[in-house]
Amino acid sequence: MLEGILKVLDAEQLWICLIEELLSPRLLMSPKPSIMDLVQSKTSTPPVVPDIVLLKKLVPAELYKQAMQSGWMGLHALSFALRHRVTQLQMIFHSAARQSSVTVDPVLRDHLKELWRQMGFQEVWPVFGFSAIGVHAGLRLDICCRAYDAFTIPECAVETTELFCTAHTWEAYWQIEKPTSNQAVMFAFYSQLNNFTLYEESDLDLMTKDFWSSMQRFQPTPHGSLQEALQQFGWTDKQQLGRSDITELRRRFLQLSLQHHPDRGGQDQAFILLQTHYRQLKSYLESLAG
Repeated sequence: MLEGILKVLDAEQLWICLIEELLSPRLLMSPKPSIMDLVQSKTSTPPVVPDIVLLKKLVPAELYKQAMQSGWMGLHALSFALRHRVTQLQMIFHSAARQSSVTVDPVLRDHLKELWRQMGFQEVWPVFGFSAIGVHAGLRLDICCRAYDAFTIPECAVETTELFCTAHTWEAYWQIEKPTSNQAVMFAFYSQLNNFTLYEESDLDLMTKDFWSSMQRFQPTPHGSLQEALQQFGWTDKQQLGRSDITELRRRFLQLSLQHHPDRGGQDQAFILLQTHYRQLKSYLESLAG
């Protein structure tokens, strides 16, 4: 499934989407900000676009639906493919901005570099990254260090002829054994396609359950009525639910998970409540079958 998603999740189209979603609104502000204003802008939450917005724009509806109905492995494939492409874009613009040892597709690099220049940029290059809340993009002066983590390294004004300044040398994840920032660690993981196969469906399911079990130790477990659960999952009453099955319940749960999971910008409590509702409906269907 990963290969099929990567075929349609084109790096150039992703780049265009990120410009439209993250950079264009800032560039079109009135009064028009200067390059330095854009580069040095500080916000409590870095500019971000949720994964689901990009995936729905770039992945054909039928393939997206197929992935959503394929359990945690389908969600893993969507997420992995998107992060692999973001990592690819970051490497492409590293190579475009500096003479370096970064290995990228030279044709794609030169094409995106020319498109960027045609937009009128001469002093800055984009930087990309991702986190639990989505995909990030920013601007970096061409004379400055290109280390980037939306939360811990949102900017670095140190001038250097290398990709990274002395303080951020360890961000070159492709050259070192242990990257330092969270972003560099994730770049290293998602840059290698064979890392996708490290997890099987059962692993992903167990990891998710373990994570939310640990979260529940620190937060009160929300409770919801069966009627609230039915409404959240799109059924009007127990009779309508009874005409369905576990497979349909699981499909709807996975769709709602993509909306409410904290890794997709959702709230912890909302996701825990979703799980509670899922267990309630599952128990009801199992009681009917028993």
